[in-house]
This record gives sequence, structure tokens and C-alpha cells, in this order.
Amino acid sequence: MTPKNVSQLIESASAPWKPSKIQGVQYLPLHADEDERAGSFLLKLNPGTSYPRHRHPAGEEIFVMRGEMTVGDRKLKAGDYLYSPPGSVHDANTTDGCLFMSILPKAIEIIGFGTTSEYEEPKPEAEGLPPSPQSSDPLKQS
Repeated sequence: MTPKNVSQLIESASAPWKPSKIQGVQYLPLHADEDERAGSFLLKLNPGTSYPRHRHPAGEEIFVMRGEMTVGDRKLKAGDYLYSPPGSVHDANTTDGCLFMSILPKAIEIIGFGTTSEYEEPKPEAEGLPPSPQSSDPLKQS
């Protein structure tokens, strides 16, 4: 374990990427608490990959580094940044593949593999969809 007062360097080109439970997705924890499924991650989505509809209880920040992706109804390309406020719900997909950084203050909740026609702002829990079971966690390996 690295002490908290020591800088950490991750060389992503040679670091061991982990397969997600979602086909076509790999991730590299940067500064993360994998038990809590929160932190900063690099994610690679293979061409043709769809990431299921999910909720961000504490929000999310995305920075696209390479390729293009669609988040809800927003098309993002290399260099684009997207902030999703707490409670936001969306899906994501890519035609040609992409690499992006995601900062997650809290684990996402997988809702399903349906699509959404637009990026949805947070909804009160009473109107929202039920959280997914823990077994649907895309970041944690069994």
C-alpha cells in the first residue's frame, strides 16, 4: 500500500487494464477505492460498445481523450468534458471506440440495457428508477 503522502505514477501504456463485466469495456483504476467503486478511472470502450443505462448518485466527470462517444443524446469527441450532476441518468455508446477518464465520487447504479433519447437531469428518488443489484457492478470483478 502506498502511503498517503507519496506521489503515485501510473504509466497507462504498460499498466494492467482490467476487463469489466460489460463486454467491450476495460478500465484502469488511477486513484480509486475499488471496494467502494469510486475514484478516478481510465476506460476503454471497444468499437460498437454500449454501456448500459445507469445513475450517478454523486455525479460524474468525463474527459474524452481519444475517439468519440455518445452519452445520452450528447456526442462527445476527443478533448470534450462532460459533468453529470448527482442523480443523473444516461447510457453511453461508441461506434469507433474511445478512451476517456471518469471521476466517480460514488459508485454508479446500473439500471438496464435500454437506451435513452436524451441526457436526463437528476430526478427525486421517488420518481427515479430502482437501484440495480450489486451483481450488476461493471467495475468490480468477481
